[in-house]
Amino acid sequence: MRVKHIFTQRKIAMRKIIRALLAGWGAKKLGGKTGCGCFGTIIVFIILWWLLSNLGI
Repeated sequence: MRVKHIFTQRKIAMRKIIRALLAGWGAKKLGGKTGCGCFGTIIVFIILWWLLSNLGI
């Protein structure tokens, strides 16, 4: 039972890493084009993070 718990935690951690990488890449691509600078990039990152979490990534 303990091993199953460790694998579940690793799976969740990997999903968060992948979600962060995807949201960061998307924020860099989309946030840079909005012309809002750093603030716009952060907003795009938060929106993408939320969207990806709702999709189950």
